[in-house]
Amino acid sequence: MTLSVRKFTGSDGERHAMLMDEAGMPLFYPALWVTVILRGGARAVNTIHNALSAIKCLYAWQDVYVLDVEERFSIGALLKGSKPAENFYPHRAERF
Repeated sequence: MTLSVRKFTGSDGERHAMLMDEAGMPLFYPALWVTVILRGGARAVNTIHNALSAIKCLYAWQDVYVLDVEERFSIGALLKGSKPAENFYPHRAERF
């Protein structure tokens, strides 16, 4: 999945930042979090952009390890161990 953080100016002149997929649609949970937590907390657009860039890295990381972080969080399965490979490839952990 190719993601991008895009800044834009709304019709009212307010600046926004959103994490978009390759089709140009905002991702639901990051958009919800930005709207409720960051924008509700009066964060600057550059702060929101930096937070979304970190989330973009998380999505890239989950692609490398072939897992769905949203799914794991929804069922309460948190990450454990000092090495990420131990969580997903226990038979190959010694290679990482």
